[in-house]
Amino acid sequence: QARQALAGRCHTVAFDFPGSGLSAPSAPFTFERAAQLVLALFARQGWTAPVLLGHSMGTIVALEVVRHARDLVGGLVFAGGLPEPRQDARARLAQRIEEVQRHGMAGLGERVVMANFARRTREERPELTALFARAFEMQRADAYIETAEALIAWEARTLPSLDRVPCLVIT
Repeated sequence: QARQALAGRCHTVAFDFPGSGLSAPSAPFTFERAAQLVLALFARQGWTAPVLLGHSMGTIVALEVVRHARDLVGGLVFAGGLPEPRQDARARLAQRIEEVQRHGMAGLGERVVMANFARRTREERPELTALFARAFEMQRADAYIETAEALIAWEARTLPSLDRVPCLVIT
């Protein structure tokens, strides 16, 4: 829906980092590496002052991009993310890692839906949440574990000043 809303007004790119979604891992996942991939895309495309939308874990990636190249970022939008996971989220991730190690990804998608989608969305858009659950379970278990471990260990870094950088935070 966001892509449709922005069509004709801006160019949107959805990033699927190596080891996330259905992309094969190319190296161990780190937020540093993810930020470098985004910056490499900026350079390859010749983009100046793009607006970064960080959803959930993407918030951390976007903040790392800013930390490394503040002058290249034209704006920030954060949806449902924090600069570092809360303690309860770290505990949930640790439980998921143990479960994935024992049983694989099967059956985990529905519980992730319950933790990440509003009740209204689950009730009114069951086809959307079912698609998300299936896609979540299609991830490689080893890549999911690696990313979850990176999230558990992550601590927010000091950022440069965001003066004159338009920001929108949606929680």
